[in-house]
Amino acid sequence: MRVDIHPNQYCILNSNNKEITKNSIEILKFNYSLFKAMNIESKIILHVGGKYENKEKSIARFKHNFSKLDQCLKEIIILENDDKIYNITDVLQIC
Repeated sequence: MRVDIHPNQYCILNSNNKEITKNSIEILKFNYSLFKAMNIESKIILHVGGKYENKEKSIARFKHNFSKLDQCLKEIIILENDDKIYNITDVLQIC
């Protein structure tokens, strides 16, 4: 059995608001610290985020912000497609 975490819809790495992105990174770090405290290896399931004005720019912003994450976070994040904006093809291209 594996325990995973799926942060809520307010954890947005591709936000065009720097404060939201900063808070999202803190959410990811907090979830990672929970895994460490429980001494388990697990995953964080994350959606790409919002589309904002431009889907391609939003994807580029996600990639840029993801690249700034600590390696320990990069290794445990799983990207999930959604039913409205980022389909499976989008997610696979991002990965």
